[in-house]
Amino acid sequence: MNNIKTTLLLATLTAILVVIGDMIGGRSGMIMMFVISMGMNFMSYWYSDKIVLAQYNAQPVTAQSNPKLYAMVEQLAKNGNLPMPKVYIIAISRATTKEHTKMGNSRYSASNNGSNSTD
Repeated sequence: MNNIKTTLLLATLTAILVVIGDMIGGRSGMIMMFVISMGMNFMSYWYSDKIVLAQYNAQPVTAQSNPKLYAMVEQLAKNGNLPMPKVYIIAISRATTKEHTKMGNSRYSASNNGSNSTD
């Protein structure tokens, strides 16, 4: 089902870009926007994971750097008969933590006692 949704999304975005190209540049605009959209679709489909990991400055996890997390993911993969995925950690900044705390989301609270204090 996810493959169908992804295909429909990319096809819709391509159609929108082609229509915009037609409005701006006629037939040659359509062709140019089609080529651009195919390049964007290729990049989105094959490199979206790398783009997001780079955007959030994700750090890879190894068995040496975080043995508990790595072992947990390894066990889950083994239990599910799945290959071991690459594991990354995305650090939550202090500013983000304070913002969530102000909104009343104690999951991101800076203190360990579950209160919504903001330091």
